[in-house]
Amino acid sequence: MNQSSLNRQQGFVITMELLLITTILILGSIVGLVAIRDAMFKHKVQQQNLTPKVLDQQGRVLGEPVSYDEHEAPLLAYIDRSSDPAGRVLIGIRDDRFSTREAVYFNTASCQGDPCIKGVSDELSDSQGASRLVATGNVSYLNALQGGPNYAVGPGTNGLPGFLYKESPQQCGFDVDEVQSRWHSQSVVSGLPCESITVDDLSVPAYTGCLLNVAPVLDDPRLSDDPFRDPRDHRDHRDHRDHRDHRDHRDHRDHRDHRDHRDHRDHRDPRFSDTLTDPVNTNLNCSCPTGTTDQIDLIQQVAPQVGVVYEQTLATLGLVAAPFDSQSLGTICCQNTTALNENDLVETLAYLALNEQLTQLGLTALQQAEVESLLTSLLNPAELNCKPTLPLRTAESVASADDSNLNALEPFQPPFQVTRPTAASDTWISTPPDGVEGRP
Repeated sequence: MNQSSLNRQQGFVITMELLLITTILILGSIVGLVAIRDAMFKHKVQQQNLTPKVLDQQGRVLGEPVSYDEHEAPLLAYIDRSSDPAGRVLIGIRDDRFSTREAVYFNTASCQGDPCIKGVSDELSDSQGASRLVATGNVSYLNALQGGPNYAVGPGTNGLPGFLYKESPQQCGFDVDEVQSRWHSQSVVSGLPCESITVDDLSVPAYTGCLLNVAPVLDDPRLSDDPFRDPRDHRDHRDHRDHRDHRDHRDHRDHRDHRDHRDHRDHRDPRFSDTLTDPVNTNLNCSCPTGTTDQIDLIQQVAPQVGVVYEQTLATLGLVAAPFDSQSLGTICCQNTTALNENDLVETLAYLALNEQLTQLGLTALQQAEVESLLTSLLNPAELNCKPTLPLRTAESVASADDSNLNALEPFQPPFQVTRPTAASDTWISTPPDGVEGRP
């Protein structure tokens, strides 16, 4: 066999081996890839089988829960594509209703009329959760983190299961003072989650550490040794004191009333002035804590009315104390974006001023309790608190992605349910897409 024939034989053998190896590798890879595909598909289907889905009465899939709230209701992340840019809101699904952290507000007592909603991350207007305690809920920070707007579930056409609303740029048609009810879908109730609520319920306690600046003067000649004496005897008492002051005190060293009065002066608070015309304001430099604003303008505005009530109450009780001095009122501090609630403010300030004065008269515990009881019955003081001032926003309906004339939640009807995991199966049925995948 010549050399050329040998070369052709060697080439033929190499080619056959290459074809054989290539065939084995390709066919084996195809078979392996198919096996891997089937295994991954089965694993995915099994995962989907174990993953709960929320369905409505008609079997439509609302979505897969991203989490669960404190009541173990599944939370779905709804994407509002009617906004530009699109917004996301967590919606809780219960068996008969939708729920959100935020509430919707109304100026009627039955959650009817034009709905309004708070701005994002607004803790001061209303932070009362289902427990109706301040700082326990009713604020969604997801809406703030994505730059707004704010979302909340409110009443639907028939009340439940509810519609989805969002914050609009327009200011609400009524103020916080006019709020009478809120639709708080997060509440745990068997019927409609409509709650009666007023501005007093939304108010927070005021800081009063800078309120009473001036204490009464204990040795002023206008004050009586006996606070329960008839005020008509004031002139006689003054004349008696003037006459007594002109006598030799050495002849009356053993006079008990005088000794008690002198000792009382010796032990009086050194912060107090010797005369009412030169008071020492111990809280003159008192300033409101950080994050609060003083309400001095309102305090000065109502000071004359406080003085009238102060003097009238003293006359009614038949007591003699230092006359009211508007400078004795300092200021009250309210959290930023809140303002002092003016309800019963005059009576409350008069009560506090009178109570501060009378505690300096050396009353016995029984007398002090009697005076405080009388003051309370006459003036009926209220708690000093601050009401929110941030304006509410008009709440507008979120349109459905399929029909702009419907609310986003309107197509889904209760009772809602969560799918159960089913037994594993090796039988697969090919189902063509219906074109609505991914829509709640």
